[in-house]
Amino acid sequence: MERKIIRVGTTYYEEKGRELQMITAAEAKKAPVVTQKYDGFTNLPHVMHENGPWNSHWNLWNHEMLMEHPGSWGTIEQFLRHFFQDKYELGLNYLQVAIFNPTSRLPVLGIITDYEDRVGTSTFLWLLNQIQPGNVAVILQKELHGGYNDRWITKNFVAIEEIPNSTTLEVAKILTASRTAIRNAKYQQFQEIPSWCKFILEKDEPIDGAFNIGPMFITNPDKAMPQKMTNEVPGFIYDLKRRHPETGWGEIIKTLL
Repeated sequence: MERKIIRVGTTYYEEKGRELQMITAAEAKKAPVVTQKYDGFTNLPHVMHENGPWNSHWNLWNHEMLMEHPGSWGTIEQFLRHFFQDKYELGLNYLQVAIFNPTSRLPVLGIITDYEDRVGTSTFLWLLNQIQPGNVAVILQKELHGGYNDRWITKNFVAIEEIPNSTTLEVAKILTASRTAIRNAKYQQFQEIPSWCKFILEKDEPIDGAFNIGPMFITNPDKAMPQKMTNEVPGFIYDLKRRHPETGWGEIIKTLL
């Protein structure tokens, strides 16, 4: 089977499906293929339908999304109405912009919650990952404050697993407002790339400047709900994409700020 090898900057990688696996220069020279060379990485949502080559760079953005088609999504609607409560329509605005116009700046999504009851948050993150597989990351606070960030800095949605402290909140807000970030990967040079992270944080009180929802409580969750929602995702994507057809992205975003 032919191996696909690329060189980004001075580092060699082997393509493994949608992932890149770093290899040594000696390993690359053994590969019976012509190695494609790129100046560096980038992270652009709209330049192509798959991650891969773009001009002289390798695009890291994951474009994977389930196929859309008309269909009902009553279980997803029931869950989202519970999750967003009286901000249901605003919640759909948030999802529409985040998924279909990901380069837009959106506020942090603040989920006001009793940390002992996290069923709603975990189900919401699971749903996002069904819609955009591989474009959702759940991280610890310490990952936001230094060290390697290559597993999450290119994602569309980034959730922090713990109740954030004040420093974490500020860093998340800064990254949310920024257009670029420094990608830090093991054994690789630092590189500034476009970054479109939309942070999702849990807190026991409203977060200043965030799109806050909650508190919520889910009792006796339907164990069949994940399968029902999975079947409804294509219909949900189809209808979500077509909301507000005469309203510009800017007008929708204003409702969330």
